[in-house]
Formats: sequence, structure tokens, C-alpha cells
Amino acid sequence: MRQAPKDSTSEPASAAPDASPHRVTEEGAPSQPLEQTHVPQHSLDSAPAPDRVAPDDAPAPGPDLPDDAQPPDHDVPDDEQAPPGDEPHGPLPLLRARGLTASTKRGRIFKPVDLDLYPGQLCTISGEQGSGKSSLLLSLAGRFKSATGELIINGIDASAEPYAVIQQTSVARLGDYVQPEDRLTLDESIIERCFIDGYPRAQGEERVRRMEEALGYRVNRAIELEQLQPVERAVISVALAMIRPAAVVIIDDADTMVPHSQQHRLFELLAELARLDDAVVIASVVDNDETLPSSVHLHLESPMPPAGEPLDAVQVIAAPPEPDNSPEVIS
Repeated sequence: MRQAPKDSTSEPASAAPDASPHRVTEEGAPSQPLEQTHVPQHSLDSAPAPDRVAPDDAPAPGPDLPDDAQPPDHDVPDDEQAPPGDEPHGPLPLLRARGLTASTKRGRIFKPVDLDLYPGQLCTISGEQGSGKSSLLLSLAGRFKSATGELIINGIDASAEPYAVIQQTSVARLGDYVQPEDRLTLDESIIERCFIDGYPRAQGEERVRRMEEALGYRVNRAIELEQLQPVERAVISVALAMIRPAAVVIIDDADTMVPHSQQHRLFELLAELARLDDAVVIASVVDNDETLPSSVHLHLESPMPPAGEPLDAVQVIAAPPEPDNSPEVIS
């Protein structure tokens, strides 16, 4: 597993493709937060009350009210009302972001993001080079130092408990800095990942077996990863990152080298892995034309850095000092 800190890089700003109805762009005033285009909404439908038969000893009903009579209003104090956009009922999101953004002294990396992701959901982030996809991925995993705003993962506030949030997340692939070693076989990669994550090997083998059953196919474990198809390599990267159970798993450039005709299948497999653990899988992609209608899509526009001052690249929180059960992070 190659892991190294990412130094500052220069990525030219370029115009992102026109957003489709399933994409969110950064057009408009900077103060407007970026929202996901699809988040399951949960509401309680009101149903008519069933007819009730009064018992024989029930008290006589009171006098009839005029037709225009209304029950008295009961004002709810402002501090007890749900904030706009919050759901008073229904399951809580596994990941909640409000005003999540990141900046350096050279400028903002990506626009503020509002996002709710629920268990078993796939989220894709698209954009041109330099649009901040990798930085947003790390920010959503609680692993980007420059990130500000609200981030709650599995009920844990990243601002109050940053290392607890890191233990809830896992990085499958991030450029050339975090990814499975090409020259290892799948068997060797499983052993390596169990060692890195401090996870028992026997349990790791069982976890991989369950993933193979859920996906419906097996990969020859004696073949080196570099000999596999791009779709298989992307799926295996996420599967390895899920050996240690995590609430949020991120993968950068998930569709790299994947033929357009196979991209829909790629997203189906990633969504299946998310459902297996009731986790959230977040993938940055170059092309989101083939993403699933049920997934959440974010589209980032390329920022315009000042002339001669390229945006800094990834800055990642260092690993916590606990050597035994600390999660994988980039150091």
C-alpha cells in the first residue's frame, strides 16, 4: 500500500461541462451552499382516523361547534422549530454536512456543500481537474485539515471528535498516494489491508467472502491486481477498504480507465457494496453520465485561482498516536 503526503500541485482551471438536471453546479452567488440533487425524503402521510364506536357507558358528546370554528393556535417557540431543510421525522443521515468548504491562503478550493447521505447510499462527485474533487472527498471523510463547516458522521461531530470520525471512515484509493499495490495478488492484498487496519485476518477473509457473495462473482486470488480489468480494480479497492467496517468509504477517480459501456455496471457494484454494510460510498468521477438514478450527484465547477498561484492540493490529518487500532490515514 503506497502512502505518502501530497505536496502542493498546480491544476489548471477549466470549465466544467454543463450541468444536467441531475447535477449541481457552482453557478450563482458564492454565499449559496451547494446541495445534493437527490436525497431520499421521508415524510409521514396523514391518514384518516378509523371509525370508532363509543361504549355504552361513554359520556354524552359535547355541543356541536359551528362549522367555522377552529381549534386554538399554539405557537411553537422559534428555538423549538426545526431548521429549514431538516427532517423532524425519519431516519437520521449517516453523513451530514452543512456549509462544508475548504480554503487556503490562495483562495477557496470548493464551494460550501450541504449534504445528507443515508445508509446504503452511493454518492458521486464530478468535475474537471482542479475543481476540488479530491479535497471534497477527504473533507467528507473528516481527513482534510483546511476543511471548515459542520460534518457529522454516524452521530459523531468531526469538530469535537476528529479522530473518532476518522475511525468511522476509510480511504479506498486517492490518486497515487493511497491505493492497493499493483504487484500483489488479491490474497496478499487482503493480508496487507488486515495488517494496516489492525483487523483479524480470519474475520477479514470472511468479510471478503460475504462481499463476493453479495456481488455475485469471484476474482482469481492468485492473479496480481495489475492484471485485472479497471472495473474489477476499482471494486476491489473499495472492498479492501471495507474489510474493517466503516460508515463512510471514499474512492478517488473511480471510473479511471473504465470504458464508458462498463461505467453503469461499476456504479451498480459500488452501490451493492454500500448496501451490504449500510455504509456510504463516495466516489469522485470524471464522467457521471452512467451513474444510478438512486444515487446522489454533486458537480463541482473549477475555481479560478489567482494568476501564478495554483491551489494547494491535499492536506491530510496525521494519524492519531494509538498504534493498535488506529484507522488508515495518509501521513
